[in-house]
Amino acid sequence: MKLTQELRNGLIQIALYSIEYGLKQHEKYIPDIESLPSEYKLHAATFVTVFNRGKLNGCIGTITAFRPLALDVSLNAWDAAFGDRRFKAIDSMQDLEVEISILSRLKKISFKDEEDLTAKVNANTDGILLKYADKQATFLPTVWESLPDKKAFIDHLKVKAGLSSNFCSEKIQIFRYTTEKIKSNE
Repeated sequence: MKLTQELRNGLIQIALYSIEYGLKQHEKYIPDIESLPSEYKLHAATFVTVFNRGKLNGCIGTITAFRPLALDVSLNAWDAAFGDRRFKAIDSMQDLEVEISILSRLKKISFKDEEDLTAKVNANTDGILLKYADKQATFLPTVWESLPDKKAFIDHLKVKAGLSSNFCSEKIQIFRYTTEKIKSNE
């Protein structure tokens, strides 16, 4: 997807408006998709990350594209601001920043063992989705900033999925994706 500056600005406005609407109306903002330009209607998977005073205050998203881009951004922004159970819901627009990550399609990584997997993962570029039975977890590419070691990255992802860090099974599935980021303070 080609992200023009106009589309970037529009998506940030939708995310910020969704949060502001949530503060005022105490409900989710549903944009009028039919009135928006065609690029807002394309199905896309996004994550929205909310920062309050420069600190992480929520991150919610979708892994696969199943609804229009504008709607995905709006709902994920609301969920990141008010529905991420790891954080206190935001109570003001002051000192609030958002980051939108638009995900590429998932690509499965075939691997023999963990050593092979770590060799195939691209640090600083790949977002990783781990699936095992009914468990799954993902780390966006930005997580590489705090977990630059490939083995530690995969181990922490296992723990996030509810597995032990040393869990190993040939039934684990690993997918990669990339993201295009848009920040409200750009």
